Amino acid sequence: MSTASMNDAQGNSPRYASSPTVSMTVITLVLGMLLPAVVSILMLMASTQSRISEEENMMRAGLVEGMGLQVDEVVDALAQSLEVIAANGGADADDATRWTRLLQASRAFGKQFLEFHVANPNGDVISSSASLPEGINVADRGYFSTSLATEGMVASEGLVSRHTGQIALYFALAVRSDEEAHSGVVFAGFNGEVFGDMLRKAGPRSDGLTVFVLDRNGDSVYEHLPSGGRHPVHIPPADLRDCADGRRAWLEFGGTRHAVSVMAKRLATGEAPYLYLLVSTPDESFFSLSTLRGVTPLLLGTLCVALAALAAANRRIVHPLESLTRKVQAIEAGQPLPVTAMESVREIGGLQTAVTRMAQAISQREQELAWFATHDDLTGLANRKALHEMLAARLDRLEEGASETVAVIFIDIDRFKAINDSMGHTWGDNVIAAFAARLGAFMHPLHAFCARVGGDEFVVVPDASATHNVVRDTRALLAHLGTPYDINGREVRLSASAGVLFVGDPGESPDVIIRNANAAMHRSKERGFGRISIFRPLHLDSYMLRLDIERELPLAAATGQLHMVYQPIVNASDGSLHSFEALMRWNHPRHGSLSPATFITVAEQTGHVGLLGDFALREAGACVRRFGEAGLLTPGLRFGVNISPAHLMAQDFLSDIESVLDAVSVPGDRITLEVTESALISTGAELMGRLETLAKRGLNFAIDDYGAGYSNIQYLASEHFRVIKIDKSLIDEVHLRDRMRAIVRSTVQLAHSLGCKIVAEGVETHAQANLLARLGCDYLQGYLFSRPVPETDAMRLAIRAMEQGTLLPPEAHPDA
Repeated sequence: MSTASMNDAQGNSPRYASSPTVSMTVITLVLGMLLPAVVSILMLMASTQSRISEEENMMRAGLVEGMGLQVDEVVDALAQSLEVIAANGGADADDATRWTRLLQASRAFGKQFLEFHVANPNGDVISSSASLPEGINVADRGYFSTSLATEGMVASEGLVSRHTGQIALYFALAVRSDEEAHSGVVFAGFNGEVFGDMLRKAGPRSDGLTVFVLDRNGDSVYEHLPSGGRHPVHIPPADLRDCADGRRAWLEFGGTRHAVSVMAKRLATGEAPYLYLLVSTPDESFFSLSTLRGVTPLLLGTLCVALAALAAANRRIVHPLESLTRKVQAIEAGQPLPVTAMESVREIGGLQTAVTRMAQAISQREQELAWFATHDDLTGLANRKALHEMLAARLDRLEEGASETVAVIFIDIDRFKAINDSMGHTWGDNVIAAFAARLGAFMHPLHAFCARVGGDEFVVVPDASATHNVVRDTRALLAHLGTPYDINGREVRLSASAGVLFVGDPGESPDVIIRNANAAMHRSKERGFGRISIFRPLHLDSYMLRLDIERELPLAAATGQLHMVYQPIVNASDGSLHSFEALMRWNHPRHGSLSPATFITVAEQTGHVGLLGDFALREAGACVRRFGEAGLLTPGLRFGVNISPAHLMAQDFLSDIESVLDAVSVPGDRITLEVTESALISTGAELMGRLETLAKRGLNFAIDDYGAGYSNIQYLASEHFRVIKIDKSLIDEVHLRDRMRAIVRSTVQLAHSLGCKIVAEGVETHAQANLLARLGCDYLQGYLFSRPVPETDAMRLAIRAMEQGTLLPPEAHPDA
């Protein structure tokens, strides 16, 4: 028997299992099954990558749009500032003092701007809000010559500041005299820090993105790179315009292809856009060169193994690839991965593991993108975008005939600006996070929708089933939000104001609804903190007035619209002049005379109260000096100046007051700082240390508006407060009601026992004056003696007091 026959008889396999024809058949079969599976995987993975890229496109576009809106706001504000400066300075272009005052006020208004300057027609810088070296000339700057030939504001390309060495954009406006002749150019610039601030406000997930702000030439003036640092680029303007017009969605720069979103912003007059906002991510398409380089060895290795395995590959390769295809299909459809376990070669197993990890990473990334697209990063509440979508859905139901009521509650933290300024932004963020957590916890059981729409602004939309109790629930919410907070081991007390809007017209847009609820909230603040107001159309008038005040307040002092008036305070015993209270007035060019209560509140909330406080102190100090020069500054004559709580708690409060006193050369003992009792309640412990420092300069302190709603006697014990001013609300009926007389009498007795003097405010009748003197009041103030008057009239009152020995009308004299 042959050897071959013996092997067959023993059941052993032959040395070669098949002929070459059979092997090729198997190879063809394997390739025919393997290659479609691989191609299918590649196509499905590319489809998944395309879906992820769309979400990134939306995120980039949202970030660009958010920055674009802020660019518009900043440039509009800057244009208004330049127009005001040019209009108020052009009439007397050689008045350096006037220019300096205007520029300094503008600098305080726009701290985001790098510098404000005025140049004469020759380009010589003659006045500046910054400390510039002498001899700077800007005649060689393109924006200077262009502005002289242009009616409106012009903008420059990115230029290196000759003052700071930083890249800045400059905006210029020609200053014209009454004869329309050029008397110079006023110009301002801002640097990359402005765009960095815009980026932080525009979106919470900007860290992983590359952001460029490019000028009209395509040169970057600001860069935000995921790795940090600076890496300026130049991109041809034509390519940028193509992207901004939607003809392209990618650019190559820095040696890398990038998917981009671009917005072109026209900042001033001219044909070409003056600024491009660009947000990009590296192009991570599955078919990009770098990705293929990494995938190719794996695919080649898989094919080699498949060919070597021959028929066994049908079980160990083709089946796993079919499973892998199903997994990728599940990934594309957003479904859970099918659970499969089978034998496979190492390369295919590695690919399966890689796909599984990719699926997990994609799922996590999608969840993060979806969450951050609709939520606020700091508080975890819904953001403005989610609020708009929710309101739109509720309004759609109303239009479809749903019988439900839509209510919107706009909530704002009271005096939050003072907290931010005194404690810093990190502390302020902690306060907002704690406030939001408490708000969300309270409203969650009521199934209300809660969103953060601004710095310390929140919107609550109750569930349709709970709208009949909106006012009651809002009142309970404000009380809950007003209980003390523990912030990093420190007790913090907050209050909040709310505006409630009931939607009457389903055709209104979410923007209009939010604006109207905001107007109702501001009405609450006008009435006093911690209140609730239901929206009425008339609230819009005061809201629009507030917007005008907010926009024009920073330059009101520099343009001569603000001035001080003075009301005398007399001795109750004989009517002799004791002191004056300095009061601020604003003669608005369109709205007429504005009450301090109107614009002081706006100044506190917008951070401009320090400007007003400085103005009041400076003007009162100058008035004291002029009284002295006129021989009217009698011994003991003092001038009271009201200080806002927000100004009291500002970080530069002490230096502001000391610098003003030094500038006007007035001794501190001639000035009395009047602090409202509400300020003491909210800032008491921290304020005492500051008063100690100021007392060393000789300043006096008075508690103003005592009894207006707090009457906390613990501050009467402070050795710094030697004068207490009883609020007009207690004086109005003191001669008519026994209870009022008892309150005033007990307050006078308490103050005198502590060594304090009493001033009765709002005295208007002879009966009040006589009774208050008998009750023991030391000083009187009110219309009976004089309304608040300009400085020249105040001097006449002082002369009359010196000549007659009294300002009391004869029939009101206590001895009469």
